[in-house]
Amino acid sequence: MGSANVNYGVSRLLGQISLALTSDTLAQFTCLYEATTHPVGFRSRAQLARFFDGFELVSPGIVFTPAWRPDGSPSPFTAEPERAAVLAGVGRKP
Repeated sequence: MGSANVNYGVSRLLGQISLALTSDTLAQFTCLYEATTHPVGFRSRAQLARFFDGFELVSPGIVFTPAWRPDGSPSPFTAEPERAAVLAGVGRKP
């Protein structure tokens, strides 16, 4: 069998805690992360979208992480995906 020359191109995957949370939830996340060596940042969907400039977003776009379940299997957040708190997106370089 000969080797195939497959070009997977350039992809970008990003996830970010969303600003679309209640102020109490944002405060809880901030407290948790202040006790670690990894600072936390919050971004809106529009702010996260800037990182995909020059990339084609893969469906379903920038959404809460439960929407990225490829098999459609349920998760504890299926009914309320925003409870997952993390927005994610995948982009491909055209």
